[in-house]
Amino acid sequence: MYLTTPSRFAPLAASIALLACAGAASGQLIAVEQDRFVRTVAHASQCGGEFQIDEREAPDFGPFTARLDTEHGCEGGLAESAAAQRSMMTSSMFSAAGGGRIAGFGPNFGVVHAFSHSTVDFVFDVQSPVTISIEGILTARRDSDIIGARASISIAPLNAQPVFLRDVEGDAGGSRVTERFSERLTLQPGRYRLYLTADCIMDNSIPPDRTADAAFRLSVNVVGN
Repeated sequence: MYLTTPSRFAPLAASIALLACAGAASGQLIAVEQDRFVRTVAHASQCGGEFQIDEREAPDFGPFTARLDTEHGCEGGLAESAAAQRSMMTSSMFSAAGGGRIAGFGPNFGVVHAFSHSTVDFVFDVQSPVTISIEGILTARRDSDIIGARASISIAPLNAQPVFLRDVEGDAGGSRVTERFSERLTLQPGRYRLYLTADCIMDNSIPPDRTADAAFRLSVNVVGN
C-alpha cells in the first residue's frame, strides 16, 4: 500500500503528529454537532474495474483516530490515496491532526482518479464571552497545476463570516506551502462552526507521474474565565 511504505509515508506521518494540549478552564465550549471523517478514492483507467472507495467517520464526540490506504492498479498504471486523522474535544479544548496524500504512476497513458479528504466539522455554543488560543500549522504540496492540494481552517458564527480563517494551497511548481499560526481570539456568546480540512484531488492523465499531499495540525484552548 502507498502509505505503508516507511520512506514515502514519513513526510505525512511527521506532519500529522498530534499536538498535545490541556484545557485551562471547563464548561466554556458546549458541543452541539460534529462530523469528522477521512475518505479516499482510487482508480486507474488503464486497469478497468471498479473505483476503490473507503471512508471512516467518528460515531460521537469521543476521541477519533482513523487511517485509510487505498489503491487501484495494474502493470499499466497505479492510483494511490491515503488519509489520516486524530482528533479530540472537551468543554475547554479541541485538538486535531490529519492529512492525506495522492499519487498516480504508470507507463501507459490513462486517467487516474485519486481523492483524499480529512475533515473536521464541529459546531459548538458559547454562553458567555470566552478567550481561546489557536495554534497550528497548515501545509500543502503538489507537483502540477492540474491537481489539487489544499488545507484550511475557519472559525465562524453560524451562517456568518469567519472570525478566523487560514488557507494554503500547494504551489504548482512543486514547492511546499506552509503556514503556522498562534493567536488569541475572544468569542462572544453564540453558536460557532469550526471547519478544518486537508484535501487532495487528482482527475488527470498520466504519464507523467503525479503526487500531492496536504495536512493540518490544530490546538484550540480556553484561556480562562
